[in-house]
Amino acid sequence: MKHIRVVFFGSFQTYSVQVLKQLTKHFRVTAVVTTPPKPQGRHLTVSPTPVELFARSHDMPVFAFDHLTAIPENMPKPDFFVVAGYGKRIPASWLTFPSVMAINVHQSLLPYYRGVFPAEWAILRGEKNSGITLLKMSPEFDTGEILVQKSLSIHPDDTRLTLYKKLYDLGGKLLVEYLPKIAKGQIVLVPQPAGRYFYARRLTRQEGFVSWKEFEEALTNNPSSLDRKFRALVGWPSVWTRLPSLRSGASGQATTPQGKRLILIALKPVPVVQLEGKKPVAWQQFRNAYLLTP
Repeated sequence: MKHIRVVFFGSFQTYSVQVLKQLTKHFRVTAVVTTPPKPQGRHLTVSPTPVELFARSHDMPVFAFDHLTAIPENMPKPDFFVVAGYGKRIPASWLTFPSVMAINVHQSLLPYYRGVFPAEWAILRGEKNSGITLLKMSPEFDTGEILVQKSLSIHPDDTRLTLYKKLYDLGGKLLVEYLPKIAKGQIVLVPQPAGRYFYARRLTRQEGFVSWKEFEEALTNNPSSLDRKFRALVGWPSVWTRLPSLRSGASGQATTPQGKRLILIALKPVPVVQLEGKKPVAWQQFRNAYLLTP
């Protein structure tokens, strides 16, 4: 299948790399499109995306764009564009460039959970299943005709991180199986059904906020009440709260760092929290240290 030429688009951490790795084993990846280097990590070191690092380590031409304008003259014409976690709109003028088709790998069973955070919202809303849709790209996000779909169970312990890993792995496998069939015209395109469906909109940091009263009550008496939210938001934006007004210890000294952000790091086997600027500690240890009990 090395005669099938692919230009790959992706920038979503290591998840996009999962798909790119599978493509390189079976097809000719003639170029990779990703986003430019940007500040990463605690020290804001400017770093290329994992996609760019992988592509350069395998001697693939890389195009790192802030915005897509004209198609570069030195971009080889492919049979397929394959998009997996690119996160930017691809202009209509680009979508007709491949000789066969531009295909998006979307992490839901469309038309359900269109949008940029499908796994997070599926967990938040208590879904039992998710899946992958391969679709012919259209100028509007996630609205193109469906090529193939495959479902995948959401495990009760899945977080957004583990679910995306499984979904991107499944997406890569579907591409390996179906790109040759699509190239031969063996797959029937199916329009997405009309109607109003839940949209997996972009999350903000505020989505993870829990009031101090709810946070303390949950971790002290019923940690499982935060389970779904924790699993959906782990890593970013995380479940978090702000500490209440200062309280005094036995010596009369104020002991609680008022207003600081407290992040939930783990729920099992015991809740673990991290005060901004400090190391993670068990919830019970935190309560004892900061005299948060009445």
